Amino acid sequence: MDRILMIKESLRCLKLGWLCLLPVFGAFLAIYTIRIYCHVFLTTRDEWNPAKPQLYSGAALALASLLLHSVVVSTIIWSAVK
Repeated sequence: MDRILMIKESLRCLKLGWLCLLPVFGAFLAIYTIRIYCHVFLTTRDEWNPAKPQLYSGAALALASLLLHSVVVSTIIWSAVK
């Protein structure tokens, strides 16, 4: 993978990670962000990536977003059933 593309994709992962925290729409972005993370991580495993912290932060934000969305949805369902 080209180094410039690797850095751009890592920064894009961080930007989308922050957008994942948006209600409802963020859950779909989280899946896309994790896909970008997996692509960059698997193709550049042994290469030097100066934007590695941004890549990991974007993935962590996406996973946190999925966790928060699942908690909110399960709470709404639990309240509706109860």
